[in-house]
Amino acid sequence: MDFKKILAKITPTEEEKQNMLKIVKEILNKLAIKDAVVSLGGSGAKDTWLRNSNEIDIYVRFNYNKFKDDDSEISKILGNALRKKFKNITRLHGSRDYYQIKYKDFTIEAIPILDINEPEQARNITDISKMHVDYVLKHYRFSKDIRLAKAFAKANNIYGAESYISGFSGYLLELLIIHYKGFMNLIKNASKWKLKTIIGNEADVKTLNESKLGSLIFLDPVQNSRNAAAALSKEKYEEFINICKTFVKNPSDIFFEIKEKKIPKNSIVISFETLHEKKDIAGAKFVKAFRFIQTQLELEGYKIINKDWKWGGEKGIYWFLLKENKLDSLIKVNGPPIKFHKDLEKFKEKHKEIFISKGKSFAFVEREFPNVNDFIKSLFKLSNVKDHVRSIKII
Repeated sequence: MDFKKILAKITPTEEEKQNMLKIVKEILNKLAIKDAVVSLGGSGAKDTWLRNSNEIDIYVRFNYNKFKDDDSEISKILGNALRKKFKNITRLHGSRDYYQIKYKDFTIEAIPILDINEPEQARNITDISKMHVDYVLKHYRFSKDIRLAKAFAKANNIYGAESYISGFSGYLLELLIIHYKGFMNLIKNASKWKLKTIIGNEADVKTLNESKLGSLIFLDPVQNSRNAAAALSKEKYEEFINICKTFVKNPSDIFFEIKEKKIPKNSIVISFETLHEKKDIAGAKFVKAFRFIQTQLELEGYKIINKDWKWGGEKGIYWFLLKENKLDSLIKVNGPPIKFHKDLEKFKEKHKEIFISKGKSFAFVEREFPNVNDFIKSLFKLSNVKDHVRSIKII
């Protein structure tokens, strides 16, 4: 397995690096804020970003002593400073509001945090961000392995901690690589993970909020009261294990190549547009609508062979490949046992014809939507769908 060849494809070129640094320098020169230090953050600062990424994190670290007792103003201060120097600014709501800037060909996220020295000083989870950068930089020798892990996860659709993906965050992959000391060590160990894996002091795990516990528990070495894998779903955890098992048996460049999702022939394809909200929120909502449609199809009696979705920003599609696209026009409904005479009489009043089998009563009723397309269209009118996406239709 030639990892050098893969790294040559996924590592930003020198020209790309210099262009990114040029943009960062322009941002830093424009953004001078009293009582704050502005610096490059995220994977750009760690030098673990992948080629063709046009996203940059900027940390605006406000003086801890000045704002430790009331950090509610730092988002507003940052917003006012940004509006004086930039156009196309969007305020995004989070645990602490931050800002997105469209600047040249880049998407910049400016994040207000407190400039802390100890994790205990944090007033917000984002305050730890600079310490995460420092921790990864201490282990810079693993930067190539980290890039391999990110490209591997991205190509296999398990990259991203956003709620609509529930996969591996970039920071979690960085921690895993550092913990296992390299890409292949991570893959080999992950292929042997069990139903639950704990990395860290198990005594500390007991102090975590139960809602933060999942199939993988990785105590953040920077802040051991936090599970760095809290956003990872059981499904993505198990997918990763299976992919690692396959890769160990037959390593191949294919595992690092992003594959276009193919819609199986004869699938029911549904197009939709997402709500005008923050990407993570809009994504979470359209996934809820997708899961609702899936559940209702199964409850109605349809057997789903294949299902998935694709999303390209504002527009996306769902698809469902079913064993059959039409069900019987009649549905068999259960009535009460015949020994319950009063209940049986009520059942007879409701249904013109009933039949008895093994001491129980039954009847047949007309199915409202025997055709799957009509059934799905009826779901579009329900709040579980219409409140989570817009302009949804079967194509």
